[in-house]
Amino acid sequence: MSIIDDLEREELAIRRLKHRKNYRHFRALKDTQQSFEAKVLEAVGTDYIVTGTYRGINNRVNMKHVTCGHEWPVFPHNFLVKGNRCPKCFGRGAIPLDTEQLRERIPKLTNGEYEIAGEYCPLSRRINIKHVTCGKVWNVFVKNFLYKGTRCPSCAKKRKANIKA
Repeated sequence: MSIIDDLEREELAIRRLKHRKNYRHFRALKDTQQSFEAKVLEAVGTDYIVTGTYRGINNRVNMKHVTCGHEWPVFPHNFLVKGNRCPKCFGRGAIPLDTEQLRERIPKLTNGEYEIAGEYCPLSRRINIKHVTCGKVWNVFVKNFLYKGTRCPSCAKKRKANIKA
């Protein structure tokens, strides 16, 4: 076996792959660190930085969100094609960590209909919220209120009773 035979075999494999659907996937495996960084720059500008080493499309690479400073591992395909971004800023786990951030966010989200009635403790992940319209104060998970639409339980019962009647 010589080097020429190896090169001919590789060229033959590439020619075969060109006729298949996954040729683009094969080409993506051949990306280098510089070409991946260029693709990231083209996709998101300077908002994200590649901090890890790119070792192919099937291996995670560390990315850093410049705005918040969070660093996390992500598959290159998920970042470039599927649009996965910083889990701290854009994910379901992006719950504010202190009461002041929640005091700003909840009235904006609900047009002033709800406000915080107590202090937020991140360990319990629950908070007391007051419905300004009816005055009801209840304890709710922050993620349920922010992302799942959980609202005042007494008003929900009244609405349900009105629908049945």
